[in-house]
Amino acid sequence: MSTRSITVVKDENGRKIIEMYRQMDGYPTGMGQDLKSFINSGKMVNGISRDEDYKQFNGIECFTAQLIADQKDGSGGIYLYAPKTDFKSKKRYSEVYGAEYYYEIDVELNLRCWDTYSGEEIDLTEELT
Repeated sequence: MSTRSITVVKDENGRKIIEMYRQMDGYPTGMGQDLKSFINSGKMVNGISRDEDYKQFNGIECFTAQLIADQKDGSGGIYLYAPKTDFKSKKRYSEVYGAEYYYEIDVELNLRCWDTYSGEEIDLTEELT
């Protein structure tokens, strides 16, 4: 059985840029760890510097494009949905997408996670290394 998840990236106004659906390994030590590792792999910048030797995210839209490229490697597995709604209850994501976990990344690259069955936020500091 697959553990599905939805990852949402939000812009500076709190609007969703994407909803990324992952078919498997959506639990915190799977998708959560992958997201944390990707976030930590680069630095948010305002203007690309060719003299730097680290990965640069030139704004949240650039970060989002790189995140998708990092996650997607062939057919299946990862799907993108145009953001249509922002459910008040995270439980709705299990009903609509069958997702067990909901991840949210903001412009400060803060990562949060909810269990969509209970609607409770998960403390990722205890879950991830």
